[in-house]
Order: sequence, then structure tokens, then C-alpha cells
Amino acid sequence: MEEKIREILDRILPAKGMELVDLEIHPNGRSPLVRIFIDRLGGVTVRDCSEVAREISIHFQVEESIPDTALLEVSSPGIERPFKTQRDYERNLNRKIEVRYKADNRVLTTEGVLTSVSAEKISVETKSGALELPLNLILMARQQLSF
Repeated sequence: MEEKIREILDRILPAKGMELVDLEIHPNGRSPLVRIFIDRLGGVTVRDCSEVAREISIHFQVEESIPDTALLEVSSPGIERPFKTQRDYERNLNRKIEVRYKADNRVLTTEGVLTSVSAEKISVETKSGALELPLNLILMARQQLSF
């Protein structure tokens, strides 16, 4: 079912300038819960989520591999959600982030501005200076809100 939903989203979202951030499927008897998190540069609105949900629902009715009893939720990922993909890091370049990472058999946390992203590592400008972190050592990273 997940693969079929991803195929549907790959057809719908790019035409709207959106991307899939995350997809969760929770078995719930005959009515699985399908949570779809979407985003785009500048963010998504409630109306965007509603339109995507309506289009996906139509596909659910047509596709035999997706139960018509499935419960559907479409929303933005939320500003403080943990990053899951390289695209999440790229979207937050030059923003303040919090990072929890492994170093010398310890778990450390730091805050700073995300200054670069590659397939292997990120760079964060902290109060103590520049810090380069391999992605495989990062346990959690997310945007920090500044007030």
C-alpha cells in the first residue's frame, strides 16, 4: 500500500510545487490511518492540504490496492519536527537548528546556524565556532524557533 500511495503522490505533488516530507501508515483493523506530510518553499496552507487530500481520496477510490475505508490525514510537517532527509537540511540552510549527535561514545547537543549541507555532512556555526558533523553521527536535528 505504501508504494502505491507514494506513486500517487509522485504524480500529484510536483504539479503543485509540493513535495512529500513523510508518509506514515498505521494499521487500524479495516481502516488504516494514512498520514501524509507535505511541504513547499514558503510552506503549505490548510487549503493546500485540503486540495491534496481531495485529490488523493479520488485516487484511493480508484486504486484497488488501497482500502476505501482508509482514514486520511494531510498536513504540513510542523516547524519543529526532526529532519529526516537531506532535503530537510537543505530547506533549513541559514536557519538556527538544534542537533543531537554522537561523539566519543557520548551524546552531545548543540545549537547554531546551519551553514552547509552535503550528502555526507552538515556544517553548523555555533557560539564556539564552526562544527562539521557527518550525517551518520546525527541522532536528531530540527529547526529552532527564535523569538
